Amino acid sequence: MVHEIWTAIVPEEEAIRRILVRDGISEEAAQKRLQNQMPSSQRVKHSHVVLCTMWEPEVTYEQAEKAWGLLQKRLKEE
Repeated sequence: MVHEIWTAIVPEEEAIRRILVRDGISEEAAQKRLQNQMPSSQRVKHSHVVLCTMWEPEVTYEQAEKAWGLLQKRLKEE
């Protein structure tokens, strides 16, 4: 069991770009990979925390740290 669901999202074009760079596969294969996953809009509906990784890594890190601190606080209140 989990207390919360956290999701990291990026626009589809960025996700494809990252897959191409990371895995060295074709754009068609990257698009198929994304099509086999739950769309971001649906994942967001089921998530308690949504992070966007489009900013500088330091900003994403700060988002995650803040969300983690708030989760810790909520867990102590239970």
